[in-house]
Amino acid sequence: MQPEPLGADSIVTSLFVIARHPPRCHAGTLLTHHLFVPAIPMGLAPNARWVSPVRALTVAALWLAAFFLSVDRLARAAEPATSLEAAVGLLFAAQPQESAIMFDTLVKAQPLCEPDLWQRGLALYYADRFADAQRQFELHRTVNPNDVENPAWHFACVARQRGAKAARQALLPVGPDARVPLAEVLAFYRGSIDAEAVLLAADAGPEGVRRNQRCYAHLYLGLHAEATGATDKAKEHMLLAAGKYSMDHFMGKVAQMHVKLRGWQVAQTDPLRVGMELSYPPFEMTDPQGRPTGVSVRLAEALGRYLGRTVVVENIAFDGLIPALKTGKIDCIISSMTATPQRAKSIAFSEPYLKTGLSLLVGVKSSVQAEPDLNVKGRVVAVKKGTTGHQYAATSLQQARVLVLDKESAAVMEVVQGKADAFLYDSLSVYQNHKRHPDQTRAILRPFREETWAVGVRQNDAGLRGQINSFLRAFREQGGFEKLGDEFLPEEKAAFAEQGIPFYF
Repeated sequence: MQPEPLGADSIVTSLFVIARHPPRCHAGTLLTHHLFVPAIPMGLAPNARWVSPVRALTVAALWLAAFFLSVDRLARAAEPATSLEAAVGLLFAAQPQESAIMFDTLVKAQPLCEPDLWQRGLALYYADRFADAQRQFELHRTVNPNDVENPAWHFACVARQRGAKAARQALLPVGPDARVPLAEVLAFYRGSIDAEAVLLAADAGPEGVRRNQRCYAHLYLGLHAEATGATDKAKEHMLLAAGKYSMDHFMGKVAQMHVKLRGWQVAQTDPLRVGMELSYPPFEMTDPQGRPTGVSVRLAEALGRYLGRTVVVENIAFDGLIPALKTGKIDCIISSMTATPQRAKSIAFSEPYLKTGLSLLVGVKSSVQAEPDLNVKGRVVAVKKGTTGHQYAATSLQQARVLVLDKESAAVMEVVQGKADAFLYDSLSVYQNHKRHPDQTRAILRPFREETWAVGVRQNDAGLRGQINSFLRAFREQGGFEKLGDEFLPEEKAAFAEQGIPFYF
């Protein structure tokens, strides 16, 4: 098609369309449809038409303006995800009015995304905008017709406006939802079963999934109770969903936000029993008065404050920590424990909170320069019992003689006295022991195997694990680990930085 001459109206129209529809219209496309600027005049462009320099410069300026408009719009096309995250963050912070306003702004900017924003329905519900929330859940059904949770929230919105009978009559139809106990939740909202039947369904199945099922059961029993005016029942169920059966997923956080918004307190009468071996300074140790202190102790205390529970530190030998956890003597392990596949067979781990690795403390007279030099006949390697250094030596150093010792100090002395070529331990301990014995040892700090430390919990305690993960993220974001490093490890941080080795936190 032969292009039409460029006029002022067509320029304005082009700019408008480009700015309005960046994903479907590249800047300059509409303009170049109307005019070919003769930048390639040597017969390379068929049908090229010469124009005056003034006109060419004018169009070039307009083209660039359109381009930058498009770039701006394209950049802002990525904003919905950011706005959604911020709006959800406000909701979880128990600020539903502000969250709902942000969702409104998002819908105004991107109206096509409105049916997918079920999260907006929650914000509107908690902002007491029940009619708007009802409409949001009705819209969401058009794109997700099989989600049982959608009719449950719709029921709550209608009930808050017109009562339970009207809400039951207006209950949204829904397809199959295999998640337990959501089929029973829907039947309860319809009025065909009682609350006990919902809880009975939630108690079925493997122990590992029951906590999650109970969380959902109490959340939706509590929501129904609140919507129908049974405030005491609502409080009872929601406190269980947010406390005893709390989960670290979206709806688990909704239950916790609900409790916070209503001003209810989750009862935590039991202390948090944290296991650690108090013989690994500066992480786990005692002060001159014999009281637990160190990085791990401070971390445990911060976790207790986050959970609203007092902390009791149980001093247990390192190789006895996992048995103590499995038998219920302690609730979690915070003891510089490396999260290994072998340990993960018997306990669960939180997200990693610290990166480290195995390094070598070597005797000054030893010829060992790196880890490959260890697996040689005649070498003697010291390890502490139950550590990852012990595990590594047992599987990878078949040619060497491995000394397994109960105490770190005993392993260090084997190297100092020349009885062992090397001691396998984490980088920080290797550095500290070399500083204590600079004339008898060498420190090969760069890890030959990277590792991470994590908090150990029982495999069926998904709720506590989720709470610990949330705490670790918040603690890191607030600079908590950085402060612990500055307080307990300032010299080590500087030394590692000088050698170009990443520090622990």
